Amino acid sequence: MKRTLTALLFSLLTLPLMAKPVKNEDQAISMVIKSVQKNKLLSVPIECVFYGT
Repeated sequence: MKRTLTALLFSLLTLPLMAKPVKNEDQAISMVIKSVQKNKLLSVPIECVFYGT
């Protein structure tokens, strides 16, 4: 239990340090798209998700 609590606390404290600042909405969308592609979170191409927008 103590180990789990320590890991949770550590992750909550370090997460803001790893985040990159976003200046506008277009940059945020671009960063999300890059992350989704890098981590292969979709089974379909990214073009299929944003079709018609």
